[in-house]
Parts: sequence; structure tokens; C-alpha cells
Amino acid sequence: QPAIDPPVKSLYIVSSVVLPTWTITVTNPSGVTVQDVLVSIHVTWQKPIIRPEWDNLSAQQRTSTQQTFYDRCYASKDYNRAYSSGVRRIDCLLSTTIFSGLSSPMFRDGRVEVALTLARHP
Repeated sequence: QPAIDPPVKSLYIVSSVVLPTWTITVTNPSGVTVQDVLVSIHVTWQKPIIRPEWDNLSAQQRTSTQQTFYDRCYASKDYNRAYSSGVRRIDCLLSTTIFSGLSSPMFRDGRVEVALTLARHP
């Protein structure tokens, strides 16, 4: 099913919850689908955080992210594997990890853009 109507070949997903450099680009020559969007969001959040991204977080954000990382490791079936994979972008979201939808498409800088809305995990 197309992610938006009319269908587009490229879609940019932004969110005020994350670093501005974490724009998610979704492409599909046949038209971006809902599945393409969900897979792209998942893949983006599972990427390990890189040093420049970590350095862009405030001291408070780093402390909170690190605690979320440890919580994720302890909740994992394989603590050592989770720990050795390091801090991931998903950890920076803290408890704001529930997909709540996308905004209506906006046309900005010659591209189609939607805003990702996330909700806090109870």
C-alpha cells in the first residue's frame, strides 16, 4: 500500500525528537510503501551511534541515553551480545519509542517530507 497519496518515489522523514542529521530517506522506484517506511525507520534506529552524534548530545542526554542502553542490555535475552553491539540510535529516544504516525506530506526544498510522531512507552 502506498505510504502517501499520490505515491512518490522518495520520501524524507524528520522528527523533532532526534538529531536533525537523522533524517530518514525512503526510496522505492515503484512508489514508497507503508512497509518501506516502517523498515527504514527500524533500520535507522538500530544503527550504532557514531562519535560525532554522541558528541552532539548534551551531558544530560548522554547520561539518559547510557541508562537506556544498559536497560536495553539487561532486558535482552543475550546481555553480552546487546552490550557488545554498543549504544544505538534507538537508545537516544529513551522511552519515546512508540510509532504514532506521520504528518501530512509537506513539500520543502524540492522534496516530499513528513514528520514522524512518537509517543512515550508506558
